[in-house]
This record gives sequence, structure tokens and C-alpha cells, in this order.
Amino acid sequence: MIIRNCFELLSELTELERKVQEKQELLEQLGVEVDCEELLLQFISKQRAL
Repeated sequence: MIIRNCFELLSELTELERKVQEKQELLEQLGVEVDCEELLLQFISKQRAL
């Protein structure tokens, strides 16, 4: 059960990473640079504070 949950989480993270990469490429084409790692760290920090 735990292994399956970990696999599902890994699958979701992989899909999320793919989507973020697509959006980041689109933004770069528009001339916008975004530090996704920094944004993710900020989001995680805010979620932990709740």
C-alpha cells in the first residue's frame, strides 16, 4: 500500500514537472524568465505555515 502510494505520488510529480517545463518553455518564447524552483520553494514554505 505504501509503495503504491509512493508510486502514485511519483507519477503525479513527473506529470507536474512535464507541465511546468511546457509552461516555462512558453514563457521563454514570450521573453519571460521565471525561476520555477524558487517559486516552488516559496509555495511549499507557505503551505507548511498554514
